Amino acid sequence: MIGTRRRLILASVVFALVLISFQLRTRADDPLPATPTTAVPPTESPPPAETPTVTEATEASARPPIVLGVHIPPRVMDYENDISYFEQQAGRELGYLWYYQAWDNGFDPYLPQRLERLSTPPVIMITWEPFLSPNKARPAENLQNIVDGVYDDYIRQFARGIKSRPKEIYLIRFGHEMNLAETPWGGAQSYNGNDPSRYVKAYRRIRQIFREEGVTNTQFVWSPNVKSWPPDPWNHWSNYYPGDDVVDWIGVSAFNWGTGSIHGGWTSFNDLLGSFLTEVSCRYAKPVMLAEIGSVNERKPEWLNGMFQTLSSNYPNVRALSFYNVYATDYPGKPDFRVIMNRSRPLPLDAAVTDAYRRGIADPTRFISTMPSLSQLQVQRQCPTVQLQKDSVMLDMFTTAFPVSLDPAAGAGSTVQLGLEGFPPGTSAWFAPTVTLDGNNRTTWLHLNQRGAAPGHYTAYVTAGGVSRVPLRLYVPQRAYRQFMPLLVRNQQRTRAYP
Repeated sequence: MIGTRRRLILASVVFALVLISFQLRTRADDPLPATPTTAVPPTESPPPAETPTVTEATEASARPPIVLGVHIPPRVMDYENDISYFEQQAGRELGYLWYYQAWDNGFDPYLPQRLERLSTPPVIMITWEPFLSPNKARPAENLQNIVDGVYDDYIRQFARGIKSRPKEIYLIRFGHEMNLAETPWGGAQSYNGNDPSRYVKAYRRIRQIFREEGVTNTQFVWSPNVKSWPPDPWNHWSNYYPGDDVVDWIGVSAFNWGTGSIHGGWTSFNDLLGSFLTEVSCRYAKPVMLAEIGSVNERKPEWLNGMFQTLSSNYPNVRALSFYNVYATDYPGKPDFRVIMNRSRPLPLDAAVTDAYRRGIADPTRFISTMPSLSQLQVQRQCPTVQLQKDSVMLDMFTTAFPVSLDPAAGAGSTVQLGLEGFPPGTSAWFAPTVTLDGNNRTTWLHLNQRGAAPGHYTAYVTAGGVSRVPLRLYVPQRAYRQFMPLLVRNQQRTRAYP
């Protein structure tokens, strides 16, 4: 029996070697057809043919201007002086400022009236939080109450209050950071039944009421957090987008929390925001607002310099910038996000931080103090793509690899996360050494092989930035050894059964 088993194994090995040799000799006779005959349908429709690509970076002075803004916690009796002090220290007037508005408070013109005392009153952005204390009978953070019309009268009163001040422009930033687990109105708050679709319905209802009331002096800002938590596909920020017809601006919250923070280590501006800005600028033709931005004091001048340098040649859809000028002493770790010391709370701040901020915004043609009209804020989708060295590949038992490069037209600060779609069962595909392309790593390699894929022709896709998709044709040839391999496996199993 032992001799028989050895002879069977030896015969199987010899037969396999002969067939592999035959396959190598005939490989040139099995070319890849010019067009595939069978395609695996992609998971989503390809982008429209007219999707633009990123143009070459221009000089900073020729790029669209960015409106300057800030958040300073308002003091009821002295708000205008706090804003005036910030402008004096910055050497520039502000185009807009923002503050929080609780849901159970109606529109109050008191702060706008205080700001009228400034020589050039800035535009006001109201970050409108649908949050009530837990003892309320119908908590607003349960967005279904907004959807069902429970708060229609309150929303109408708020809209009429803004309409009564037609000389002012108000930005309405409703329900920001809805993609974070800790946000009471967020989609992850399953205890009250919220989810992305409910948020979309609530947002759209509010915008519809403002239109019914004839309010024409508002612009609506949709503003997720730069990272979603939990980081599950259903909670991706794009799932909360309420639609082009109800969004005027796309905002974002993003903070560098520094070394040792539970939110991650020290992160540069481009590492923090690059992927988001690339994807959001490709998905939507909307002006982008860095609505709530900040960095802790750790290497803050370096962080600011990197931000201004990146914005000088990248992300042309960014049209507004407002720092969260707050020293959060009541927050764990007491992060200090200020770029200028607040007049009403003059806690020490490194002068190098203010100098870096002042230098960064010094160009009045690049950073402006007047909020443009919506007609002046027309932007185009900016979709950096990748280039594949091959557009078609034949897959066999051996791993093949070829370069994937960032489009040369993409600016130095562009950051593109690569992905894969439509690869047939039995194939393996991965990127190495990196799955992220940027100004420092503009090329990686796509590795492919197959282990038992059905012979045929397929179309797969390499995705860039979560939106752009580059097709890749795959061909799995019909080989003699593919028919032999199951026989070899069965023969080995039969041999193991011998005593």
